[in-house]
Amino acid sequence: MLGFAYPKAQLAELIPPCLSLDLYEDEWAFVAVAMVETKNLRPHGFPKLLGKGFFLIGYRVMVRYRGDDGRSLRGLYILGS
Repeated sequence: MLGFAYPKAQLAELIPPCLSLDLYEDEWAFVAVAMVETKNLRPHGFPKLLGKGFFLIGYRVMVRYRGDDGRSLRGLYILGS
């Protein structure tokens, strides 16, 4: 996984209104790029013969969500795969 810091203005419009960016020093937002190579990926119980292997790259932004109870939760918002 790779991580990158961007000015918050560059990422703010990419997330839905119910989320906020998880910021460092109120200026920097973070994107994580995760890379995974799969082999024989298939639904549970299917034979390996039907499996498929591929390379997957996912782009995620670090975010926060404030629940109805006032707690602030951290998580990832997936931008694309």
